[in-house]
Amino acid sequence: MNTIIVGCGFGDEGKGVAVDYHTAKSMSKPLIVRFSGGPQAGHTVFVNGINHVSSNFGSGVLRNAPTFFSKHTCINPLNIFNEYEALRAKGFDPLLAVDPLATVITPEDVYKSQYNKGGTCGMGIGAAMHRQLATPYKLHAIDLMNKEVWDNKMESLFAIGSPYDTVYMEAYKRAVEFCRVFLRVETFESISQNYPNIIFEGSQGTLLDMDHGVFPEVTYANTTVKNALEMIPKDEAVQVVFTSRTYTTRHGNGWMPDTEKLIINNPLETNVYNEFQGKFRTAKLSLGLVKHSINVNRAYYGSRGNIQEQIIWSCCDQVDPPTPIEDMINLYNCSPESKTIYV
Repeated sequence: MNTIIVGCGFGDEGKGVAVDYHTAKSMSKPLIVRFSGGPQAGHTVFVNGINHVSSNFGSGVLRNAPTFFSKHTCINPLNIFNEYEALRAKGFDPLLAVDPLATVITPEDVYKSQYNKGGTCGMGIGAAMHRQLATPYKLHAIDLMNKEVWDNKMESLFAIGSPYDTVYMEAYKRAVEFCRVFLRVETFESISQNYPNIIFEGSQGTLLDMDHGVFPEVTYANTTVKNALEMIPKDEAVQVVFTSRTYTTRHGNGWMPDTEKLIINNPLETNVYNEFQGKFRTAKLSLGLVKHSINVNRAYYGSRGNIQEQIIWSCCDQVDPPTPIEDMINLYNCSPESKTIYV
């Protein structure tokens, strides 16, 4: 079974908890596939009293589900190492495989993104993708695994005057050595043969998609079902799970449909102000935008006739008055499990 989790907003819709839930209900241990973005994703999950923000591992990691980063993603060796250490400290031994064509983020990319005056998460995603697509200085996961090739490419980057922080660079180099041993580099076609159940975990939201988002503040990735559907054979069944909070959110600059400030009762919120993204903003839910996002994703279904849809609404208890989950089920085809997961 193939399940695609995709957000209907500007990110932060509850994709992580949705992935964790579908991991828990899977008949066999699924493979979690990241099909867009990179370490800027921050998907919070709570399992058996343990909480974790998944960025470089899939959100099924607290249930010991392995993760695969596809060729549509970016990886940063230092971010991988840091999250691996955090998971080990919590008692987990995570598994991570990466497509050989995944883009590798460098210290230079991080530096450029942090000094970018536009919308940025400060993680180097946009800078890495620009370097990858518009310059000859390309770096893939397969390069990371060969020390001679990697060192030569990195020297070429520094020869053109790439700025970097010495402490960060030394930590990055150690992380590269770690990843050469830890990472499993393999294509999706190969690794998917071992898993009858695959959960495709999206990043950010449809309204930030590079082709369909509300520009100019969009991400450098396809955050719709596009990439995932291209990876799934057309004769296989697919379940698309749309996610949305019961209010609109946006972390960072850019347009929002309603500027009326909401008082949100969420003491566990992990999205907070930071110097790169700025404020985490909330507003009334725009069902029109949710429906628009769903229709944008449906545009990629093509001739597939074996797609089922589900909507999961998160944070139903965080607005005053609380959103009546029964109404959401009856009116908007909400998943009945929403009440169990989120309220």
